[in-house]
Amino acid sequence: MIYQDDHQTVGSVSHTASASALGFRPKDWPPSHDFVISRSPDDSVVSLYSDDVWDFTAWAGHSLRLDIAGGPAANQSSFIGAHGAATLRLITAWFLWGRRPVRSPNTLKSMFGMVRKVVAHFDRHGVSFSDLNDHTDIIDSLSDVVSPSNRKRTIALLHGLWEEREAIGVALLNPASLARLVERDIQHETLQTAYIPPRIWAYQIERLRECLDDFARHQRQVEDCFNFCVDAYAYNYGSLENLYLRDGKKTNHAILPFHSPDLKNPGVRSGRRFHGPFEGIMRQFGIFELMARWVSMPDSGWSVRQISTYLSLIQFAGLAYIINFTLMRISEARSLRSDCLYWELDERLGRIPIIRGETTKTDTDSDARWPTSPSVEIAVNAAVCVSRLRMRCSIADHRVNPSNADRANPRLVDYASDPWSGRPTASANPYEVSPRSQRYQLVRHRWPLLFEDEKLRITPEDFNIATMLTPNLVKQPEFAVGQIWPLSWHQLRRTSAVNMFASGFLSNSSMQVVLKHSAWLMPLYYGRGFTKLHLNEEVRATVVGAMYEAMAHGLQSISSDRYVSPHGESRRAAMLVNLVGDRDAKTLAQAGRAGTTTFREIRLGACTKLGDCEYGGIESVARCGGGDRPGACSDVLFDRAKAAGVKSQLKAAIQMRDQVQERSPRQLALDAEIRAMENYLDVTDR
Repeated sequence: MIYQDDHQTVGSVSHTASASALGFRPKDWPPSHDFVISRSPDDSVVSLYSDDVWDFTAWAGHSLRLDIAGGPAANQSSFIGAHGAATLRLITAWFLWGRRPVRSPNTLKSMFGMVRKVVAHFDRHGVSFSDLNDHTDIIDSLSDVVSPSNRKRTIALLHGLWEEREAIGVALLNPASLARLVERDIQHETLQTAYIPPRIWAYQIERLRECLDDFARHQRQVEDCFNFCVDAYAYNYGSLENLYLRDGKKTNHAILPFHSPDLKNPGVRSGRRFHGPFEGIMRQFGIFELMARWVSMPDSGWSVRQISTYLSLIQFAGLAYIINFTLMRISEARSLRSDCLYWELDERLGRIPIIRGETTKTDTDSDARWPTSPSVEIAVNAAVCVSRLRMRCSIADHRVNPSNADRANPRLVDYASDPWSGRPTASANPYEVSPRSQRYQLVRHRWPLLFEDEKLRITPEDFNIATMLTPNLVKQPEFAVGQIWPLSWHQLRRTSAVNMFASGFLSNSSMQVVLKHSAWLMPLYYGRGFTKLHLNEEVRATVVGAMYEAMAHGLQSISSDRYVSPHGESRRAAMLVNLVGDRDAKTLAQAGRAGTTTFREIRLGACTKLGDCEYGGIESVARCGGGDRPGACSDVLFDRAKAAGVKSQLKAAIQMRDQVQERSPRQLALDAEIRAMENYLDVTDR
């Protein structure tokens, strides 16, 4: 299977070389031995598929040779035998002509180097490539040859090869082996970004959403109030342009529209209009309760500046919500424009929301596109509304001077040029200067009503979960029990990625559903290759790494008696043997260390089925728990720690069943769900 157009060359894909720099894509797969891999500028053959060295100097514009076989003769320390070299050739050709062909020679060189280390390692130990995954001791030693800085990318690359194994015609490490590699990395991790405990992570998500929902309900009133205030300033100053032309001049408080003027002051007879204290304006437009809910009232009382504080809060909440569900960097998120959200039509999954922007990476193979949750639409809409309101003021301010393109498509976050913002007149920045990023934890001081400190305070349970996923936190006093969790932007990146695959850590069962329903597209797109798009490769590596990290921690966790098979202890014992293959292992801990199975969190516990499961275990547990047929699934392990959540879900399901039509498809589905959860409780209560 070849995905590129028949007349497409690698050179033209990268836009860095002429069509003659490389051979056309192969018509057959695998390519024939005499297939031309690369050509010189004069169209002569440089490298054939069967060669031990592939030369891409003409494409790169500098010396670039991929040494496949290696050995002393090629000044390469790691020699690769014939079988390993054939595997490496096929994979490298896939990089060039597969589903997502590389677009730069440097990317090809980097990917080739990572795979070559893996192939050479197994070749050096005399391992057949048909049974790599049976040699767990050699898989363990692979950590010694892959540099720490490249481990995440290497694992993501190997995962991609596994997903494409049928199309490529060869496979290296399977998911169980990759989980084993991640587990060893976890054990030797010296420094890792903190994983936010589920309770705290869910709380900040819920509060951000509440803030955005509240704004959406009052959007028209906020817009009307803001425009009224801008009009009031423009009227008293003659125009907005006049207001911003007062460079270096002090504000004339006598003409500010929101105060009670002194009737003895002749200025009140100048035709200017005064509207009294701003609290009355908020009540007039029906936003007083909204503002009081989200913005702290200063000691001096409400002023028009608080509407700027509120609008900046909405932009912050929108940005934070987007980051939670895209895994973007803060610098990337702050560069987003009003048209950042678009919907891709996927033939299998329907309409897929995609965020597009500017990436901070210069790698041409890492596009600035991030699949996301449909729920981010409300965050984008809120931030767009604020940016368009403020653009009116930015246009009037000659110092900001946004271009026509900026006016048509403003950034989601910008400086506030509101007439009352209080910024010194000489400090206004041109629109092309982006605002600096603030640390996430500073939100507690700038908008203290958004998060409650007590809800962010670390409990013993929070600490135990956080250290399970980030062991080095025990050495950092700011993460101790009783401290306020120090939120950071990068924590959102790692935590959201892990939660996509380990939502069983969440004590709030509704959040499991939110994650699977709202963020399920991301692991599909990043982890399972559902798209031909070039998405952000660094985030893909984060998501794939988190998937295997969650799997590794899950395998470790089943060493306790938390897990029980619905088919009895004999089935549980048999599963343990299967987990470790033919090795003489008798405990779940040994099975976890062996890494020869998958571990996926579901609502009732864990699924150990190799490969995909068409029944999911999140949206429905009927098949997992035996609600739709006699007997539970043979691959399920029930987790006693989920009992409280299951009881809550059972109660809700019973209430819903009583409200639907008798014998309707919905009632039959709910009956199956109820039976499955009752089976779970019967087993775990024993």
